[in-house]
Amino acid sequence: ATSPAGAGLFKVCKDDEKVQSAEAEILHSIVAKLLYTVKRARPDIALVVAWLCTRVMKSTCTDWEKLKRLLKYLKGTIDLPLRLAAGDMTVINWYIDGGFTAHEDMRSHSGATMILGKGSVYSWSSKQKLNVRSSTETEIVAVDDYMTPVIRADMFMRAQGYKLRILLHQDNTSSISLEKNAFLSVGKRSRHIDISYFFITN
Repeated sequence: ATSPAGAGLFKVCKDDEKVQSAEAEILHSIVAKLLYTVKRARPDIALVVAWLCTRVMKSTCTDWEKLKRLLKYLKGTIDLPLRLAAGDMTVINWYIDGGFTAHEDMRSHSGATMILGKGSVYSWSSKQKLNVRSSTETEIVAVDDYMTPVIRADMFMRAQGYKLRILLHQDNTSSISLEKNAFLSVGKRSRHIDISYFFITN
């Protein structure tokens, strides 16, 4: 497999056959091991593992196929290690993105990675806990989802004696404007966004 997942990663077939309890236990065990792998060496598979974690209690034959594809990808890229190197110790780069209505229940998906020089030091992917109305709102919720590790990383580095700038990278101009200016940039289509999501402004 040339990538960890195919186009139908988030697709759930309601008529799909459930796997036997013994197979379900094996799937659960493999996904738990992959969760450890994501945290330690392979952040590139975080999205697929995050999805499979939601399927371990109700796994189907399609979930098995998705797991097999992921294992084939890992087998084909076994020599692709995570290389870490310290770079500019004055800035932490965070890349945070959100996929609008990625799931079948119309929930969006968040993903984040932290880079301090070379390689991803922290990387995670998760389903958003609420439905949103636009891609702009998806991006704002995604940033809010990961503000805790952003602040924690900054506090940890400052405790070690490094005074760092945090650079947050996003690809949605509207969400960047709202995050910088909070209600000063709110318009007719974004008035409903909860004030708690503008915590990032400060």
